Amino acid sequence: MRRYLLLPVIFLGSSAVSCSHTITVNWSSTQQIIDGFGAAGAGVVETLTPAQMDFFYTSSGIGLQWYRMQIYPDLKDCQTDQETVPNGSCVTVSSGPTIASEDLSMAQAAVARGARVFASEWSPPGSMKDNGAFQTGGNMIGNSTNYTNLANIQAAFVTLMERTYRVPIYAISPQNEPEERSHYPSCVWTATQLHDYIPYLRSALNTAGHAIVKIIVAEDTPWGINIAVAPMDDATTAADVAIVASHGYAVPKPMGPLSFGNDTGQHVWETEVSDSKNYDGTITSALNYASQIHYYLANAQANYWGYWLLDANSGFTDNSALTDENSNIAKRAYAIGNWSRFVLPGWHMVPVSNSTSLLVTAFINPAGNAGTVVAVNNGSSPVSVTFSVGTTMGSSVTPYLTSSSASLAAQTAITISAGSFSATVPSYSIETFTRRNPEE
Repeated sequence: MRRYLLLPVIFLGSSAVSCSHTITVNWSSTQQIIDGFGAAGAGVVETLTPAQMDFFYTSSGIGLQWYRMQIYPDLKDCQTDQETVPNGSCVTVSSGPTIASEDLSMAQAAVARGARVFASEWSPPGSMKDNGAFQTGGNMIGNSTNYTNLANIQAAFVTLMERTYRVPIYAISPQNEPEERSHYPSCVWTATQLHDYIPYLRSALNTAGHAIVKIIVAEDTPWGINIAVAPMDDATTAADVAIVASHGYAVPKPMGPLSFGNDTGQHVWETEVSDSKNYDGTITSALNYASQIHYYLANAQANYWGYWLLDANSGFTDNSALTDENSNIAKRAYAIGNWSRFVLPGWHMVPVSNSTSLLVTAFINPAGNAGTVVAVNNGSSPVSVTFSVGTTMGSSVTPYLTSSSASLAAQTAITISAGSFSATVPSYSIETFTRRNPEE
């Protein structure tokens, strides 16, 4: 057990600085690979300007790496749903699946900036549901005809996006929140139905030439394994699943990894979270979601973490998005950027030895010659700490601070001496310490 020397609290003006401890980063013991960070447009966000997309999807802003979009099974269903969205419209197709025009534009813009795209179905056609309606909830009618037709729709969506619009689809989620029956497009599936459907989807994707497109199950909400149980308990069906996903609602602090059968290395994604409280663009909300990112990476060992919506300009007055309804950026967007701008897909999380009040995560690049450390201070006092980082972070690190007065702002570089550097993380802040190679 590491022992620490307890020092008296030093007062600087009216703010107490916590006694200094050492946080040690173990670069040689890699944990889960990081797939990245993202958010959605999902057919409910109006087209963002190039400058807004630059903010979300380049390193001059917060550098998200993923865009999540919505699949519509046909033009009529898309048009019905888009009537509820200001200025909403659909991409015209003669038959088969389609997408909201704004969703397509933003997916293309995200891809042009280096992001990847995955897609979720909110509802199958009404003919496949016991209420006969696409626009509202209902139960999936599970039979071979419906499974075949829906799988062909989802495979055709990939074809449409890739071959017509040059947007590669990384993965398909066959049903968003399969236990939810809502006023918007939604559908309840049983675990058995999802289990039975997965082979149809895999076959349809393969037949259409999309063998590399991955399958996601099951985007349950709240966080946990529910509908995904049946497909994962069957080794044959589980082999068709690449990503086990859930939404982060109601579980801000998962206590450990998701547990499921036939775990053969499937990645774990948290694909959606937000809250319905009155809009809060302050550091308070930012710290809430920074803490959630920490726990989903450190405790749940998630490979991906995603927020719900990019922008609230379609009239959202809660915390559904990373902006307010006038497109002003919320602090929580910058807080996400404390990870997404500096921790790239393909990096690995590494363990840290930490006895402080800070929430600390650390990450290393594939070459093993660059690293990033992120510290969250939820307390009312600054915390002074020494980071033991060896040679991986080179001779200096640059801190990037998000606080009530700073938004992912670069601070003065700190020299690394004898494998360590010291810093004071301000109260109520998120601070990233990074050394990355120029080519990254």
